[in-house]
Amino acid sequence: MRTIPRACLSFDLDTAADHLQGYGHGESTPSKDDPVYARALPRILESLASHQLRATFFVIARDAEAQARHLREIVQRGHEVASHSFQHQLPFSARPASEIELELRRSKETLEEVIGKKVVGFRAPGWDLDPATLDIVRRVGFQYDASIFPGPFLPLLRFATWWKGARRREHLRMTTWRWLAAPRRFHIRSVGGSNIVEFPLTLAPISGFPLYRTMAAYIGDARLARLVRWSRRFGRELSFPAHGVDFLDVDEDELDPRLRVHPGLGEALAARSARWELWLEEIRDLYRFAPFAELARELRSKSEVTREDSTRSPSD
Repeated sequence: MRTIPRACLSFDLDTAADHLQGYGHGESTPSKDDPVYARALPRILESLASHQLRATFFVIARDAEAQARHLREIVQRGHEVASHSFQHQLPFSARPASEIELELRRSKETLEEVIGKKVVGFRAPGWDLDPATLDIVRRVGFQYDASIFPGPFLPLLRFATWWKGARRREHLRMTTWRWLAAPRRFHIRSVGGSNIVEFPLTLAPISGFPLYRTMAAYIGDARLARLVRWSRRFGRELSFPAHGVDFLDVDEDELDPRLRVHPGLGEALAARSARWELWLEEIRDLYRFAPFAELARELRSKSEVTREDSTRSPSD
């Protein structure tokens, strides 16, 4: 019987203010009325429910208390809440190790207090991770990481963000080439004498094109769906990220017009949403979707069984 590859849809809930800051405009502060939580998140949850899919939501813990009601709804619907740092400061891995550790501990503890459940996963802001930071992620107590963006496209995306925004140097200081040749399958990585499950962003076979919602703005949903199907034919697992802001409309949701530079936001939401629904309909049966936390437990369990089998003698 052919194995159905594992997959996870994930959503980074960076606020609209965070995106503006990422493009070099102003500072980000928590707000109960941020449109990513007030408008985009309900749209995402409704879409996932209609397709009977569960996902992982990476949350900036600074926003957790203001968005407690929304985070608890995420969990009640069977999805996972994971850490996207405490304050989403960029560059992330260039900061002193002591600051990073404090930030990660604070994010984990804050999210756990708000949702009343263990938080076991992490994704670095801007995919900005290096081995030393990954060791801190493991040491703080996270069981998996979903920050590695392998292949050559990350530098291009960083440059595009820098070019579209206020051209601040922090976009060019983040980790770029380190994971160029990193493993592209879900795997267990040894770090600091211990293990952590790693879920790298999935790349299409041969071309190495990143399977990422943002890419639909550049190549279209139909081509992106073809790349996902092509990846599935190769038996690849799927880690497919999106941003909450992808489910907003600059005019309808009365966003700051400077957000039109974000990929896709120059187009009306209705057209983008219709294509998203068709895309989900097309790919949902190609994979076995689950939150990252569940997939991490499976991988660890499988690793334990394999290790146990390898230590048995032929007479056992």
